[in-house]
Amino acid sequence: MTKHTHPIPRAAGPSSAPASARADIDQVIEIFWSEFAQDERYWWWPRAAWTDPNELIVDDDEGSLWRVPFSSNEDQEVTFEEPVRVLQQFVDAPATASAAAFSMHRERPAATYHDRSEAGRKAKKPEGSRASATKSAMDRAEYIASLGLSPDATDAQIAQAAIAAATNDDPPADPPADPPQDPQDPPADPPADPPQDPDPSDPPADPADPPADPPAASGETVTLDRGTYEEMRAGARDGAAARAEQVNERRENLIRAAIEDGRIPPARADHWRELHKADAAGTEDLLGRLEAGVVPVTERGSSSDPVASGNMSSDQFAADMSRLFGPAYAPPANGGQD
Repeated sequence: MTKHTHPIPRAAGPSSAPASARADIDQVIEIFWSEFAQDERYWWWPRAAWTDPNELIVDDDEGSLWRVPFSSNEDQEVTFEEPVRVLQQFVDAPATASAAAFSMHRERPAATYHDRSEAGRKAKKPEGSRASATKSAMDRAEYIASLGLSPDATDAQIAQAAIAAATNDDPPADPPADPPQDPQDPPADPPADPPQDPDPSDPPADPADPPADPPAASGETVTLDRGTYEEMRAGARDGAAARAEQVNERRENLIRAAIEDGRIPPARADHWRELHKADAAGTEDLLGRLEAGVVPVTERGSSSDPVASGNMSSDQFAADMSRLFGPAYAPPANGGQD
């Protein structure tokens, strides 16, 4: 267990916090910034400070909340314990008659903060912070530039350029000229026999005869007519657009599934989209390893009526209520249907 211990000066006069919280809350927050919120926790910031027991509720700026217990001794030294990940829950307010008893469950926090600056974070993170997100954005920009596209190129344009680069759509370069012949090499084969003069008795060729077939493909080149070439280029463009649409659909399905099962909060959807655009395989692997159910997914104000949810018929519900409450229960005249 890692602890961060730091002495602080005694506060002048009596403290408004309970006796167990011997350190002034403002001093605890200062030590939190200087000792605890460093390195990979630099972006963490306290939302609230509680006493009895002493603990901070901290936001990691990535969609999760953490409880950080702390303690202080007679020498006014503050010790931070290991953080524990927590979930925020909302419950119905109690009736007026029991409101006083409910409020005694725990006192209000000793201090609350709405954002990082209000909590006192003044220094800025040095260059290179959040390296993973910056590197992903940089890699995408470099890849787009390597394809010869502008920085605002769409996914379809990127996919089309990538296919063209992979298939070497540009015409091949001219072949190198034949190397000069070594004078010591044996002479080349003598030329073939010169063509014979045509026999006057042979009939002349018919000018209406069709031309000879074009030369067959040889080596690394293929001879095509213009229409076939343009048709192939159009097919490649259509294929690139279809592939880009498939990639976008897959990305949206992955992010929607991660939100629905509580692996990521909806507010972070755009962040995960950018990561997937830069590194699809790595992002899908990371999403697959996230724990489900961490982010609450139930909508506030959702109905728990068994009839409205389809879990029980209105007749069965009326029978159960009559058995529980007897004559005091009167079912709606219309069966509960508006």
